[in-house]
Amino acid sequence: REGEIWIGGLATIALVILVAQAYAFSTKFVTQYPSEQVDNSDFACDPTIRNAVFETSLQSLAMPKSDDEQVIYDLVKNQRLTLNVNLLNTAITCSSIYPKQIIDSLLVPINFISCSQNNSIVKTAIMLSNDAVTIQFIIDDFKPIGGIRIGMSGPGKENGSSILKELGFSQAFYNADRTLAQSATVSLQLTMAINKTEPLSGSDSNFTGIWYPTYTVDKNSIFVTREDYISSSNLTKTALTILISQSSYYIKHNQKPIVRQSEMIFKNFIFTLFCMEILGLPLILLKLMIMPLFKFIRSRCKQFISERSESYELNRELTDIEDPHQVSSTCDLVK
Repeated sequence: REGEIWIGGLATIALVILVAQAYAFSTKFVTQYPSEQVDNSDFACDPTIRNAVFETSLQSLAMPKSDDEQVIYDLVKNQRLTLNVNLLNTAITCSSIYPKQIIDSLLVPINFISCSQNNSIVKTAIMLSNDAVTIQFIIDDFKPIGGIRIGMSGPGKENGSSILKELGFSQAFYNADRTLAQSATVSLQLTMAINKTEPLSGSDSNFTGIWYPTYTVDKNSIFVTREDYISSSNLTKTALTILISQSSYYIKHNQKPIVRQSEMIFKNFIFTLFCMEILGLPLILLKLMIMPLFKFIRSRCKQFISERSESYELNRELTDIEDPHQVSSTCDLVK
């Protein structure tokens, strides 16, 4: 009886420790979501473990969208974009630059939002009317330009669970010991990216959106040596054309938790019952099968030993009874 109590106590302690470790791990693991808002995991060997799974797909812009996706789609589509163009390592001034928009082969003058020059860098900014335009900078000067930097910026906005990310990117183009050609073209394609983050509990998802840029440029054609630049027949102006377009698809990122809070609670409950059954089964087998079998074998052994002992004692008593008769017969023969 005392042995059974010891075994049951050890099994209970093991069960409590195992279940406590499982609860602690699952509680910390489920909070590792969303991945961009959590720090490294300190409860596992892999610090990058996250309670998140990602899915990425390309969706056509013409496909119908859900009501939630339509909100973030409209936010990104209607974002006010500013084209930022910097002329690097040049002595050109703002008064020599004339921005124009090409509409049906016509050059329509547009105005700068801002234009400044400092330390051989000319910084310009233009507000775009939409995300698919062609802008041309007419530079009425023959001074060389060492490089260009082209980028875009745009303000962020929030509408309920949909957040438009603030836009800000740029890319510099230059070629050592070369200058910008008098006719240069840079293509910039914008791709919409929508991120959907499903909740740990409930059904309201969060959406974020932003533009991804893709530049297409041939540095060998837009930059020439200074000798070729000087020997050009037309040294009166330079035309920098920027082709801005939007891709026919958008990128959809979907982030969802591996385990939700309700699932964690249910699975922990099932795990506890499973552990209790696994640890209780040996005790049941011990009590219903092993112990009765052991007692049966033990009783049979005792019975066998007892029977052997009784048989031995009986044989001994018979031997003691026969010995005096043998002694008496021997004495009679001697007489």
